Amino acid sequence: VRKYKRLTELEIESKALRSLDNVQPGDCIVCFSKNDIYAISRTLESKGHQVAVIYGGLPPGTKLAQAQKFNDPEDPCKILVATDAVGMGLNL
Repeated sequence: VRKYKRLTELEIESKALRSLDNVQPGDCIVCFSKNDIYAISRTLESKGHQVAVIYGGLPPGTKLAQAQKFNDPEDPCKILVATDAVGMGLNL
């Protein structure tokens, strides 16, 4: 068992996102199908955002690389679109 300390406070919004125009750096959008992940990530990319994508069917190394890209303060990728796979052993 590995336990990790949260390095930043988790902020829960008081209202729904309502529109992808309201996405901010550091946001993670959780989807419930791979098709939704790709539709949302393409929409965000068309708005000029760089997006990391994580879902259960990705190879473990690819999941870790996407997580590292999202977590790297020097990388311009600041939005994550994922399934609940983000809660399965990734330290985001």
